[in-house]
Amino acid sequence: MRSISHTASLRAFARAGLIVAFVAAVGAGTAAELAGQTGGESRRDEWQRPDDVLDAMGARPGGRVADVGAGAGYFTFKMAARVGPAGKVFAEDIRDSELDTIRQRKARENLTQIEVVLGETDDPRLPEGLDGILVFNAYHEFREYDAMLAGLFRALKPGGRLVVIDRTAEEDKDRDAYFAMHAITAAAVQAEAERHGFTLSGQPAKLDDPSERRDMFFLVFERPRT
Repeated sequence: MRSISHTASLRAFARAGLIVAFVAAVGAGTAAELAGQTGGESRRDEWQRPDDVLDAMGARPGGRVADVGAGAGYFTFKMAARVGPAGKVFAEDIRDSELDTIRQRKARENLTQIEVVLGETDDPRLPEGLDGILVFNAYHEFREYDAMLAGLFRALKPGGRLVVIDRTAEEDKDRDAYFAMHAITAAAVQAEAERHGFTLSGQPAKLDDPSERRDMFFLVFERPRT
């Protein structure tokens, strides 16, 4: 009996050890995943300079801003922290699946200042009177860019700012080529924006994307006050 009991004890111990090892492995994987996410966002913070971007668009406590082409919401949540509970952030995208990611985090963190907006290809569907709008790495995706620019101009208050940051492309390509390249030139964006009444504010800047080895231009436009 002692031999059978001893064998059973060893088997139980082995099973317990496997369970502990499994739990430890899962825990380690989860921790590694979280560390990777945190590290990834930290790396984005380094080269995308969110504080500079938010300053450029005039985001402030209590302000009203929009993230157009928000994706998973990297800048949306930076804006939410800046404007605070008294402000408003409109996270706009034409892909509802992307907006679901923002909805889930918004609910989890109880960020009532974020409002999700499902836009159209020819209309961002933003309210009027906004202080600032950001279009990060999404302008080249605009197929109906004239209609979109008209909508962005309409949404901004006089003196409001539009920040466009996108990947630099080769010159002298047509719009279809830029769409396929997932990039565009600063000159093309400036010409289109000015045609819709925006004025360029300050000198163009750039961001250096270490993963793509391609610069991103950084343009700030303003809706004239008069």
